[in-house]
Amino acid sequence: MKPAMIRLIIVIPVVAILNSSLAQSLLLNGSFEQPADVGTTNGYAFFPAGSTAIPGWTTVLNGVEYFNPSRASSGTAVSYHGVAEDGASCVDLAPLDYVGGGLQQSFPTTNGSSYEVSFFLGTAAYSGRDGSAHCLATAATATNSFAVTNTGQFAQWVPESFTFTAVSTNTTLTFSTGDDAKVRFVFLDNVKVVPHDSPVTIDLGFYPGIRVNGRIGRSYVVEYIETLTSTNWNQLQYVTLQTSSQFVFDTTSPNRTNRFYRAVELP
Repeated sequence: MKPAMIRLIIVIPVVAILNSSLAQSLLLNGSFEQPADVGTTNGYAFFPAGSTAIPGWTTVLNGVEYFNPSRASSGTAVSYHGVAEDGASCVDLAPLDYVGGGLQQSFPTTNGSSYEVSFFLGTAAYSGRDGSAHCLATAATATNSFAVTNTGQFAQWVPESFTFTAVSTNTTLTFSTGDDAKVRFVFLDNVKVVPHDSPVTIDLGFYPGIRVNGRIGRSYVVEYIETLTSTNWNQLQYVTLQTSSQFVFDTTSPNRTNRFYRAVELP
């Protein structure tokens, strides 16, 4: 298949130390890696409505539970129930014995511009929970409902996304649920907001991971050459982005110091 358009190609030697992607998220602490152990017990804490204990975020409704699923279950009993989608920590939008909870963050936007929100929604079936979860996400005039199901006892994560058009120079993104905490876990992690017209870029993750940053739902082909003077690009992998940032893996490289990459958007 011949690529029809190259939005922006950045060719990067694998050994380079890279700057942040042009598609860097506008949110602070989108993967909830802070406050980490500060103010928690065994990686767990309940933050009621109005709390700013999770940097960048303010809790709403009945608040949220903040936890490391590999270290804590409900309350403070140490137990393993999977891992966060990104990093160590995540939140449960259905806190403690309440019905409904959530959190929100405000960030600068350009009035009339389009933005893409991506996140992972998770749940599990244990401690009497039924393995379903429901989430409401709002930003500007956009309101979107999401639902996931997992019949296993370990946390499973599903990528979700939506777009919105800013109506002011400051937008508030809110995640909430009306689920009963005694019936459902509603896990949230790895939240990002990027301008909808962000160009595609690639950068280096943990080798052999190559991160493609682009537009959700768009397809790209990742290609490589062995020297910068070469014009014979080799196809490595096709990828359709489920989130604004996604890894592909190069397990074929015979010499990681002499391989360069680009990402090309397909029609």
